[in-house]
Amino acid sequence: ISFAAKDIDVVEGKGDILAVGVTEKDMIKDENSKFQNSILKKLDAQLGGLLSEASSEEDFTGKTGQSTVHRLPGLGSKRVGLIGLGQSATTPADFRGLGESVAAAAKAAQA
Repeated sequence: ISFAAKDIDVVEGKGDILAVGVTEKDMIKDENSKFQNSILKKLDAQLGGLLSEASSEEDFTGKTGQSTVHRLPGLGSKRVGLIGLGQSATTPADFRGLGESVAAAAKAAQA
C-alpha cells in the first residue's frame, strides 16, 4: 500500500464522494450567509449556494460526530459530504475519527 498527497482543485476532483472535514469555526458564515472558510466558499460558489443552504437546513455546525452528505450537481464528485471535527482537529485520534466518519458517511450514501 502506498499513500501520496497532491494538490487538486476541490471543484474538479472526480469520485463518488468529496468528503470535507470541517471544524465549528469553518462553518461560520458572514452577514450574507456565505462561508468564510476558503474551501467551503469555493465549493458553495460552484454550487450556487446550495451547500450553505443544505448545511443550514440540516443545522450542521461542524460538531464532532456530525456529518451530512448531499448529491449536488456541479462538481466532479457525485456527492459532497461535510464531516464535523468539533472545535479543532489536532491529535491522531481526531484524524482517526475523521477517517471513521468518512467511511461511515460513504457507506451510508452507498458511495
